[in-house]
Amino acid sequence: MQTYRIQETDARGGDNVETILGIVVLVVLVACGLARVPMPVRMAGEEASIGLRGGRLHSTVVQELETRNSSLEGEIKKLSKAVESTKADLASFRVVHDTLIAQVAATTAKLQEVDGRIAETKTHAGKLNEYAALQEQLRKERDEALDEAKDAAERVRELTLRLQRAGVYP
Repeated sequence: MQTYRIQETDARGGDNVETILGIVVLVVLVACGLARVPMPVRMAGEEASIGLRGGRLHSTVVQELETRNSSLEGEIKKLSKAVESTKADLASFRVVHDTLIAQVAATTAKLQEVDGRIAETKTHAGKLNEYAALQEQLRKERDEALDEAKDAAERVRELTLRLQRAGVYP
C-alpha cells in the first residue's frame, strides 16, 4: 500500500520552485504549439535536405558505432580469456600455497622434534661432562692412592730391611 505525504513548503524557497516549474512547463507547451504550425514550402524543402544530411550523418555514426562495438567485443573476448587464464593461475597458486602451508607445518613439526633432540643431547652432554669430571676426580684419587701405596710399600721395605738388619725378621 502506498502512502502519500503532504510536505510543508518552506516559506523561503517552496513557492519559487513551483513558480520556476510552472514557467518551464509553459515554455514547453508554447514550443510544442509552435512546432505544429505548418511551414512554408521553401522551408519544407530545406528541411528535407537537412533531414537527408542528418540521415547520412546518422548512418555514418551508426557505422562508426558498429565498428567500435565489434572492436570492443573483440577486446571483451580477449579480456574474458585473460580473466579465465588468471582464474586458472589463481587456482594453481592456491594449490601451490596449500602445498607450501602443509610443507611448512611438516617442517615446523620436524624442527620441534629436532629442538627436543637437541635439548636431550644437551642433557646427555651435561651428564657426560659430569661423568668426565668424576672420572678425572677418580683418576686423581687413584693416582694419590697409588702414590700413597708406593710410599707405604717403600716404608714397609725399609722397615723390613731394618728388621732384617736388626735380626728380628728372617
